[in-house]
Amino acid sequence: MLRLLSILVVFLALTQCVKAGGFPTDQVQHLEGKRLYVLHCTRCHNANPRNAGSIGPELYTTPSNVFRTKVPTGTYPSGYTPKRRTKIMPKFKGLTNKTDLIYNYVRSIK
Repeated sequence: MLRLLSILVVFLALTQCVKAGGFPTDQVQHLEGKRLYVLHCTRCHNANPRNAGSIGPELYTTPSNVFRTKVPTGTYPSGYTPKRRTKIMPKFKGLTNKTDLIYNYVRSIK
């Protein structure tokens, strides 16, 4: 329910901003990163990326190259030691070109 509400709020905010002339690009990218994180990541990771989720680890300290590799392929980059040993994270091939949006959103959380 919280996920659906968050998505609705972001959608309405973007709709209103487009009508009013738009957000600056960095704000649009931040909101899109948040939308993608809420939609795809909070099922397993915490809504707050600084905290561990019920299944997945915290993501705040995850290096960007891990995001770019793990999200679309489901595998870790060579030489990276995972925070957890589970191998249940699915591949998100549709997010291949959007991992930086998610990463930047995650890193923006204070």
